[in-house]
Amino acid sequence: MRKQFIYYIGLILITLGACSPDEEWDDMYDELIEAEDASYALIADLESAPDSYTLASSDYDYSSNSDISTYSNFSADATAKDYMPEILYSLYYGEDEQTIDVTYTYYNGSLDYLDDLAAGVEYDYEVTLTTEDYDSDENTSWYDNFDLRDGYEYADADTRAEAIGAMLELNHDAVADTYYSVTYDYYDGSSGEATEIVVKTDGVWIMASVVVPDGVTVYTLGDDDYDEMGEDYGEPGYYNNFSSTINPDNYLPIFLAGMYPYASEGDIVAVVYAYYSSGMYTYADQYTYSGSEWEIYESTTQVTSTFMFNVATAKSNGVSYNDYSASYWELQSDAVYLSEITYTEITLTTEDYDLDDLTSYYDNFDLRDGKDYAVDEARAEAIGAMLETNYGAGADEYYLVTYDYYDGSNGEATELLMKTDDVWTIYPYEN
Repeated sequence: MRKQFIYYIGLILITLGACSPDEEWDDMYDELIEAEDASYALIADLESAPDSYTLASSDYDYSSNSDISTYSNFSADATAKDYMPEILYSLYYGEDEQTIDVTYTYYNGSLDYLDDLAAGVEYDYEVTLTTEDYDSDENTSWYDNFDLRDGYEYADADTRAEAIGAMLELNHDAVADTYYSVTYDYYDGSSGEATEIVVKTDGVWIMASVVVPDGVTVYTLGDDDYDEMGEDYGEPGYYNNFSSTINPDNYLPIFLAGMYPYASEGDIVAVVYAYYSSGMYTYADQYTYSGSEWEIYESTTQVTSTFMFNVATAKSNGVSYNDYSASYWELQSDAVYLSEITYTEITLTTEDYDLDDLTSYYDNFDLRDGKDYAVDEARAEAIGAMLETNYGAGADEYYLVTYDYYDGSNGEATELLMKTDDVWTIYPYEN
C-alpha cells in the first residue's frame, strides 16, 4: 500500500529544505505514517471489491434502516441509492472509480386488492330465497329460480340485483346500506345454486363487489376449471383445490393461456382459487400476459445496480494520501430522482389530445409496434407540443406527464420530460 513513499519523502525533503533539523523531518514523517495508517486501518478487514456481487441475507443487517435489515430488501421508501453504500462499505473497498454490479432484493409492494378478493365482501345478513320470494316476481315464479341464460333478463347482474332487492324489501325488511348475502336457485342450461351479495346504495340495489384496479379482469375458478387441469390424484381436479403439493403457479399460466387465447401483452387477470392447508382457504393471484406467457405478480424481484467507489484524499504536512474515512460508494445511474428535482405534474386531457391528429380520435397514444408514437423521440415531441400550447411549458424544466395509451390493450403511463436545446426528451426516473 505504500508505493508512494519515495514520492512522499521527496516532497517532504523539498518542504523542509537542506537545513531542516532531523527532528522536524522525523515528526512530519511520523505524522504522515500515522495518518495513513489510521486511514488504511478502516479497510484492513475489508476485501477488494469484485466485479459483481449478490447480497446475502446477512448483508442487509449492515443497514441502518430497520426495514432493510428486518425484511432483507430495498423499496421505494428505503432505496438502494440511499442505503446500499453503507452496506458495501462494510464489505468492500476499491480503487478510485472502481465499479461493482450489485444484485439485491427489491420490494415492489403488495397488491391489497388481492387480499380483498380472497376475503370477499363482508355482509350483514344471510338470506336464502324461498318460494314466497320467487312468487313475488313473474319472471321467477314459474320455476322458482332465476333464468341466467344469455338473452334473458336476469342474466344481467344489475337487473338481477334489483329483482333480488325487491324480494328482500318485500319479505325480509331489507334496508339501505346493509349488505345481504343472498343464495338463490338458477337455470343456465342446467339447474344450480348461487350466492351473491347485494346492497342498496343511493336508492339502487347493486351487486356488491371488491374494487379492483382499472384494466384488471377477475376470474374465480369453478369445479369445472379445476377438473380441466387434471382429475387424477395429485392434480387440482381431484379435490377441486390447490395445496402445498399442487402449486397453483404450475397450472394457472397454462389455464389462462387456454382461457384467453387472444390476450394482448399487458392484459391482467386476477385469479381467485381454493387452497387447502389444514383447512380450506381462498387466495387470489395476479397474472400479466407478457406477450408469450402469463406471469405471476411477485412482491419482490431481483434488481442489479452499478455502484462506484470514490476514493477521497487528505493531506498531512502538504503531502496527499488516500483517506478512506471519507471515501464512499455511490450509485451509478442515468435515472433522474424525483426526490432531488423540482417538477410539474400534468395529466393529459381531451383538450390536449385534440391538438394532435394522431391522438385526437381515441384520446390516447398508439404505442403498437410500427406506430409513430411507439418511438420515444416522436412521443416526447408530441407531448412537449401539448405542454407548450396548453400549459406554457418552458425549457430546462421537468414535467411528469401521465397519459393514456393503447398497445393492444388500454393503459396509463407516466413519463418525465424536459426540453433542452429546443428538443423534448423523455428521461428515466425513480422516486
